[in-house]
Amino acid sequence: MSQKESFRHQPSTALRAGIQSLQVVHPSPSSDTSRRRGKESNAAPFVLRPRLLQVQLIAEQEEEEDARSGQLQLQTNLTIGAKQRVVMVLNEWNVERPASYLFDAPKPEGDSTSVTIPFQAVKPGDYLVRLMIDGAESQLQVDDNPDSPTYEWYVGPRVTLA
Repeated sequence: MSQKESFRHQPSTALRAGIQSLQVVHPSPSSDTSRRRGKESNAAPFVLRPRLLQVQLIAEQEEEEDARSGQLQLQTNLTIGAKQRVVMVLNEWNVERPASYLFDAPKPEGDSTSVTIPFQAVKPGDYLVRLMIDGAESQLQVDDNPDSPTYEWYVGPRVTLA
């Protein structure tokens, strides 16, 4: 089986968010590969960004001084490895002095496409949600409807903490 075929047959869980490398290898056409090497490109790095598929508030509590704590469950398009560093970013969806928060995810027991991250001392409001996995940050959705009052604004993924 060629390397191209082996790559095509890897499970979708093989790729992880973060910095990856890519190399193109053309095996030797000869059946005796010990004498002739095929052609290879140099390895090139790229960043594979996760995409948030779902954001769900699964627990919320009111704290003193009008702050909130709780947990958000985030579903991604890529498998998160048990050894990867995961950070949730909350940016208040507000134009006047918006608040920003970063929360580390607890170490998971295994690989998963879902992560539950606790948050604390967050002021009530609407928040844009991003996920950083090994430094690779999920992108925000932009309103592309020219008739919308929020045209070309970041609009999601979003969560409301009441």
